[in-house]
Amino acid sequence: MDHVYDWGFSEPGKTLSVWMQNFSEGKKVFDVKLEGQRWPWSSSMMTKVLFRNPCVTLAGWLAIYWQATKLKLRGVPYVPHPDAETDGSRIEEKAKNS
Repeated sequence: MDHVYDWGFSEPGKTLSVWMQNFSEGKKVFDVKLEGQRWPWSSSMMTKVLFRNPCVTLAGWLAIYWQATKLKLRGVPYVPHPDAETDGSRIEEKAKNS
């Protein structure tokens, strides 16, 4: 865990690049770069992405809910983010616990 992380980001435009290098004891041990192209956010585009890679989408969804199920079965209480709480969510939580 004794690493130095060097991150870099390009200026957003038609493309965006993100890169990271890890150094341990002054030597580069990891180097990665991700390049993406800009595309419009629309419901049709999101649907296209969903159906283009259905297994990846489903695997991500299943992984999240599998972890949540394991936590629930172990009795770990759900604690919402304090900034995300509203009067409605607090009332709902009180009703559940009553």
